[in-house]
Amino acid sequence: MAEQSQPLSARLVMPHVDLSNSTLLTVSVMSPAYPVPEHYIILAIGHILLTLWICLSNTSTIITIGMDSHLRTVPKNVLIINSAATELIVGLFCCPLYTDSLLHGTWRNSRGACITYELVFYIQVCISVLSVLVINVERFYYLLSPRMMDGSGKGILTAVLILLPWVIGVSLVTPMYSEGIAMNNPRTTDAGHCVILWKWKFQIVTCFASFFAPSFLVISVMTTVVIVYVIFGILAKRGNREDTVEKPCRESLHMVLLASFVCVGMLFPVFFCLLMYLFCNFNNSSCIRSDTVWGITMYLAMIKSGAMPLVWLVSTDIRHAVSSMWKRSSCTPRLTLQRSYSYTLSLASSSPTSVTTSF
Repeated sequence: MAEQSQPLSARLVMPHVDLSNSTLLTVSVMSPAYPVPEHYIILAIGHILLTLWICLSNTSTIITIGMDSHLRTVPKNVLIINSAATELIVGLFCCPLYTDSLLHGTWRNSRGACITYELVFYIQVCISVLSVLVINVERFYYLLSPRMMDGSGKGILTAVLILLPWVIGVSLVTPMYSEGIAMNNPRTTDAGHCVILWKWKFQIVTCFASFFAPSFLVISVMTTVVIVYVIFGILAKRGNREDTVEKPCRESLHMVLLASFVCVGMLFPVFFCLLMYLFCNFNNSSCIRSDTVWGITMYLAMIKSGAMPLVWLVSTDIRHAVSSMWKRSSCTPRLTLQRSYSYTLSLASSSPTSVTTSF
């Protein structure tokens, strides 16, 4: 069978344009009428608030760990900074473009931005899932031996774990994306419309490489961590060492479970819908495309970037550091006010003396 070309992510194409073969990752931002309907405006406000939260929460995580001399020497915390940096891509790039289209009901940016949006979406998903994977791997080795990551080569190993998701994500997705649209370059139908044409096989492979394959590894490592935790718990009970073994292990288990479920679980709906629609088109079956379904799944995928900073609060040291930072920031205005008040009182008490001296 000849390789089929499928238009993907036809950005806000108006009703007269044929969308029968489009998977439309951003179909929910296509305004059916002008002025833009009220529910689009409400959704845009939600995306603006989400963008602010993603940027604030992930930036706070990076600053909190980076400014603490103890936290930034722990490999786990450095890997968490790496994960927060990947989530900032959504808040700084993907969400603003998506929100702009919601507010205006059309794609107002350049053709290059349309191409880049699609590429960044897949790369960010791949790097984000792989970042969680390396954290799970680091926690797995911590369960086996807490001192394993404290050797002389700790810095080199941590640097490798940081670079690995970025190198793999970019080198894996970019060639397939470039080749997948090489013979069917993005075309514009009218002002504000952008259609990306894919070669079908490359589109399927890109979906698997960017999400399904890394997610399978995340779930596999998570399952291994659970098995190791259960085995260690049984051995600890037999040796009457339950407290000493389970306390350092329990926190690692919770972190691995939460990070895996949030990262994979919130991205799964949009990729599942995307994959099902691709196979539906390939088999020439009747497909039902719902703007509401696509809007919910895309919003859920973006919420993931704002939920991950909350996951890292499972770690006791990060939770205490965040709590201390907020306490210091809340106490600073009070101290400033108290110092200003004390200074005013000192001036007031010294005024009579100054006046008497002058006489």
